[in-house]
Amino acid sequence: MNHHALLPLALTLAPLSAQATWLDVSPMKGPSARSGHTMTYDANRKVTVLFGGHVLGSTGKFSDTWEWDGYLWTQKTPTSRPTGRTETAMAYDAKNKKSILFGGHDGQRTLSDTWQWDGFVWKRLSPTNNPSPRSDHAMSYDSARGVIVLFGGVNSSTKLQDTWEWNGTTWIDKKVPTTKSPQQRYNHAMAYDAERKQTLLYGGESLSNSEMTWQWSGVAWTKRSPSLFPRGKVSHAMAYDSTRHRIVLFGGGNSRDLYNSVYEWDGGEWSVGNTKVSPARRLGMAMAYDSNRRRLVIFGGSTRSGVAGDTWELVHDCFCVGLGHPGGGLPITCASPPVIGSTFRVVFSAPQGRGTLYVGPAPVSGPILKLAPPTTCAPGDFYPFPLLAIPGVGKPVVLSLPIPNSSSLAGVRVTFQAVVPQFSGCLSLTDAVEATIRHR
Repeated sequence: MNHHALLPLALTLAPLSAQATWLDVSPMKGPSARSGHTMTYDANRKVTVLFGGHVLGSTGKFSDTWEWDGYLWTQKTPTSRPTGRTETAMAYDAKNKKSILFGGHDGQRTLSDTWQWDGFVWKRLSPTNNPSPRSDHAMSYDSARGVIVLFGGVNSSTKLQDTWEWNGTTWIDKKVPTTKSPQQRYNHAMAYDAERKQTLLYGGESLSNSEMTWQWSGVAWTKRSPSLFPRGKVSHAMAYDSTRHRIVLFGGGNSRDLYNSVYEWDGGEWSVGNTKVSPARRLGMAMAYDSNRRRLVIFGGSTRSGVAGDTWELVHDCFCVGLGHPGGGLPITCASPPVIGSTFRVVFSAPQGRGTLYVGPAPVSGPILKLAPPTTCAPGDFYPFPLLAIPGVGKPVVLSLPIPNSSSLAGVRVTFQAVVPQFSGCLSLTDAVEATIRHR
C-alpha cells in the first residue's frame, strides 16, 4: 500500500464529531431469523459461536450451531448436540478453551443440562452439582478467577435469584442471602468488566423496579446508584469491550416500547453511546465482543416487524492503544470517521501551536521506543513504527487525511501518535490511537 498516496496532508479549520458506527454485515448465507438464541466469542479460535433460539409463535426450537468469523457464517454439523431450545445462556471459558451452555426451554419443559463446545464436538457434562432447571437466566465469564457466573432465571412461574459459578468441573452454589442479592428476575443481562474485576448485571423482569445495576465481586453483590438508567431493561444484550474497557448494552424493551439505544458502563456511570445509523429496534437478540477484530457483533432478535436474521457490527472509529506518558499523554482524537473516499481528520492538543503526527501500521503490541527527560518533559512511550510523519500547526492541530476511494483499503488498520514541542524546549507525547479504514 502506498501510504503517501493514502495520507496527503491538508489543513482544515474545525473538527467534526467522532462516533461509533453500526454496520450491516449480513452475508448471503447465515442462520435463519430467530430470537431467544445465545452467542459467545471463542477467543482461542477467533469466532463468534451461536446456538439455538426460536421464532415467536412457533413451537419448534432451533438446535443448530453457527460460527461467525467476521465475513461468513458457517454452520457446524456435530454428531451430537443439545436439544433445540430457546432462552438459554452460554459463556466462553477461556481457561479451558470451551464454550459452556446451560439450561433453557425446549418448548415443553425447562432444562438444567450443561454442555461444552470445543469447535468440533458438543459434549454433555455430568457435574456433581447443578443449578435447578431454568430459562431466561444470564451467564458471564470472570477471567480473573477463571469461573463462569450464573444468576437468576425463571422455572415455570417461579422467578429465581440464586448465584452459581462454574469452575470448569462442576457448579458451585454461592448461597448468597436473598437480602444481599438482586431480587428474583429473568430476561436480564450480565457481562464481566475485566478492567475492574466485577461482573455487572442490569435489568430484567423482577418483582419491583428492575432498572437496577448490580456488581458481583465473587464474594458479594453490590447495588450501584448511577444517575442514568438504560431504557431497554428486558431482553437486552450486554458485552464487554476489552479494547475500550467499557461494558456495552444494546436494545431491549419495556412495557412501553422496543429500543435500539446503545449505553456504556465505565465502572461508575451509564452513558448514552454516540452511534450513527442503527439496527431496527429489537429485543431477544444476542451479542458478543470480537476481541480480535475489536468490534461488537449482534444477530437477530424480535423487531416491530417480526423476527430478524440480520448481522450487525458496532465499529468505533478510534480507540486508545497506549498512553504517551504515565497517567496519560496529550489529548488526541479522530474528528471524523476513517471512511473510504472521504477525508479523515485527526485533532491533537498543541500548546505551542505545532506538532508532528506519526503514522504506522496496526496493531501494536507495545511501545517501540522509551523516551526520557530531558528529551521529553516526562518519561514517555512511543508506539507507531513510523511510515509517515506529518507536521501541522494550530491550537489545536487539525490534520485532514484524504482516503482514496478504493475498496482494497477496507480493513486496513493504522496507529498514530503525535510529538508536540513545549515552551520549555522538551517534547510531550499524545496517547497512541488506532483506527480501521472502512466502507461508509
